[in-house]
Amino acid sequence: MISKGKKWLPAVIALAVFTLLFFFLGLDKLFFAGPQGMHFWRKTDSLSFAAQYFNNGFDFFHPQLFNLSSEEARAASEFPILYYITALLYTVLGKHEVILRILNLIIIYWGAYSVYRLSRLILKDTVYAILIALFLFTSTVFNYYSFNFLPDNAALGLVLSGLYYTARYYLKPHRSFLLAGFILFTLSGLTKVTFLIAPIAMFCFSFAGILFSKKSPIPKQTAKMLLLSLAGVFLIVLSWIVYIRYYNAEYHSNEFLRQAVPLWKMTGEEISITWNHITHYWYSKYFAHSSFHFLYAIIIFQVIALNKTEKRLGFITLIMGFGVIIYTLLFYEQLKYHDYYFLALVPGFIFFLINGIKTLGNLVQHRIVHMVVKVVMGMIVIAGINYSRMKLEDRISETMNDYSSAGLLINNNIDAINNLDIPEDAKVVVAPDLCTNGGLYYLNRMGWILRTNADITVMNLDNFRQQGAEYLVLTTTDPEVNKRVSSISRVLLETENLRVYEFVEP
Repeated sequence: MISKGKKWLPAVIALAVFTLLFFFLGLDKLFFAGPQGMHFWRKTDSLSFAAQYFNNGFDFFHPQLFNLSSEEARAASEFPILYYITALLYTVLGKHEVILRILNLIIIYWGAYSVYRLSRLILKDTVYAILIALFLFTSTVFNYYSFNFLPDNAALGLVLSGLYYTARYYLKPHRSFLLAGFILFTLSGLTKVTFLIAPIAMFCFSFAGILFSKKSPIPKQTAKMLLLSLAGVFLIVLSWIVYIRYYNAEYHSNEFLRQAVPLWKMTGEEISITWNHITHYWYSKYFAHSSFHFLYAIIIFQVIALNKTEKRLGFITLIMGFGVIIYTLLFYEQLKYHDYYFLALVPGFIFFLINGIKTLGNLVQHRIVHMVVKVVMGMIVIAGINYSRMKLEDRISETMNDYSSAGLLINNNIDAINNLDIPEDAKVVVAPDLCTNGGLYYLNRMGWILRTNADITVMNLDNFRQQGAEYLVLTTTDPEVNKRVSSISRVLLETENLRVYEFVEP
């Protein structure tokens, strides 16, 4: 037991452990690295939001990118609070990409610490609580996106922290816990709406507490207050969704209007291909194999020992399980290429672990049994973390791919480009570039892209020129493309793999 005067000690120990894990996993290698490798497109979108707040004033409700495919490059997706804070920090610390990485890291590690506190609160066992929190780090997906630019791990960290404070409120109703849970769940849902699985589970739990108040182990007033709080969460998130749909329609932006493609809208072949990706490519990135085996075993155990399950915890776990299934069916197509969609399922897995261990404790109290379980789980966690470290080496070493090549090529030549003294408000065309904001982000200028060499025609370039384009950054050495471009522009800079042109009057 920790004395009341040393309540800060677990937080300090957790900070030390997370710091050691950060370096052990090799994430420090990314400290001075910009966006690269996997999902470069989405990473540069996130950084573009922050950069444009910094460049064009801090108008929070009018987020902006660099690509002028939408009117004034306006576009909206997740609630941009992290990008806004990043831009504010740019004004104090300078424009360093690592700032957004650090913000995401702080939030997700706080979420991991909240898993420890939630587990300890329910299980009354420090060792189990530590092992469940560390279980997260056996996931390569969790580790890779923890120190990254995408918003998904931040949403996960927020929802995990929200679960802890909500549990505190259930066990000891206090307005501060209710308010903390409300704020964290709201921010999580605003950051990524798919992370509402946990709040929805809590809403159903609270609703059942009111509906069956005579049999419910939850005080009716507690359930009522939680229900109202969670209803507020859903209302705010829904309001943001309505706003971004209006905003994107107003500025003719299609960048973030992709819809979920549920399993039942896919063909048999598409389902099979996606399943092959999940089971043969992504599976070992979600969790280490041994971690999945432990999860399967503990889920099966919960089913077998159902009569020993604590009712409240079992009910929430059951709803979370349904949420995992429904989410997988709704976003099945996204799981083909986007490994980070898996992160929304993590709260459900955490509850499977907590409920399984709680059920074991209700069934068997013998210390030797629990000692064996802890040793086995500890070995799985240690092996899983080391496995994740090896998997991370491949991801960290991957820098350039088809989507990032244009942006990174521009970044490698950015000093020479900046020496051309291109005006900051000049509009630029980047071609070819498969990434909507990649090359434009590094140029720090608004403009357009052409995705392939075949798209780089005099007609297309002339169209952009009429819309205000003054410069062209060509990221190909194809002689045919250069020949077409030379008829309407003059070379300002020529390197081994890149040329910068200024459009001339016909």
